[in-house]
Amino acid sequence: MNSNPSTTTLPVFKLAGLFVFLTFFCHTTLYSQVFSYKRDGQFGLQEAEGGKEITPAIYDIISDFSEGFARVKLNGKVSFIDQTGKEICGFSYSDGLDFSEGIVAVEQNGKWGYIGKTGKQIVAPIYEEVASFSDGLGAVKQNGKWGFVDKNGRMVITATYDDARNFFDGLAAVIRDDKLGFIGKDGKEVIPFEYDDTRDFTSGVAGVKQNGKFGLIDKTGKKVIPFVYDDMYIFAEGLAAVSQNGKWGYIDGKGKIVVPVKYDKTFWFAGGLSAVKSNNKWGYTNRAGKEVIACTYDLANQFSEGLAAVKKDGLWGFIDESGQVVIPFALDIVFDEGFKNGFCKANYQNRTIIMDKKGKITSM
Repeated sequence: MNSNPSTTTLPVFKLAGLFVFLTFFCHTTLYSQVFSYKRDGQFGLQEAEGGKEITPAIYDIISDFSEGFARVKLNGKVSFIDQTGKEICGFSYSDGLDFSEGIVAVEQNGKWGYIGKTGKQIVAPIYEEVASFSDGLGAVKQNGKWGFVDKNGRMVITATYDDARNFFDGLAAVIRDDKLGFIGKDGKEVIPFEYDDTRDFTSGVAGVKQNGKFGLIDKTGKKVIPFVYDDMYIFAEGLAAVSQNGKWGYIDGKGKIVVPVKYDKTFWFAGGLSAVKSNNKWGYTNRAGKEVIACTYDLANQFSEGLAAVKKDGLWGFIDESGQVVIPFALDIVFDEGFKNGFCKANYQNRTIIMDKKGKITSM
């Protein structure tokens, strides 16, 4: 056997009816077309297909890739690498978030600021807390209050709020005196401070909570539907899951119930389908409310790239959008909800494997 763990390939074997190539590594984490591997307690970077090493295993942590960059930690300090393994800045930061809109928040000496994809400082680390950029602005906390800065580092909305969320659809939820309202990107109040909780604006509407119940408002603050739901999710693919009397269904942006409120649990729509739970089993409904895949599975993930991971009799497999089993029930664990960029990370017989949608896998 080749002692190099990045190139050792064993013969073809049969996995519950599926022929695959098996390549041994150590522990892996999959990100886009590359993944991290763990060797002797440290992490490195390798290609998802073929196992070619990109960086040696020298890092304490490698995070998920976001906008082409991953956060890495070494000796308690943070930097960022691209998918070629190139570090864009030195290890001078104690913490960092994920890249968003070409900018990432970093912490230095207990204060937060922002840098760009070249590692150049954009906003000096002077803030107590920050959030990732969204809609061109980043929420920052200064002297105990929250405001917003632009990508030039200018404070464009004065820090006067007790808390703040990111901008979505041109509006941001902010809190003052324990009540939540919404402001525009010019800092002007658009929706009064009269709510207790919110789901982000998407497609012009948002779920908000008042007196213990959720309803729906538009971007002018007009109530689209009465406040009758116990809970709700954000809108995805034009529909939002809502809960009433312990059951879940879906409404559209006008508040019309399109999937009956009858399920024990739901997720959000992805690829035109959503996982739903009934009588302790999981299946899938479409946007018209038709249960296109019967509730027969013990657990179910959302569809990703045309496939969904489902669990039956203690093992995971994959089905397509017609409900046909395309990867047999032989996996112990499926990570990251399923396939991303053509690859999926899973556990098979205590081994961590990387598998493509054709069944060819690499294993750590």
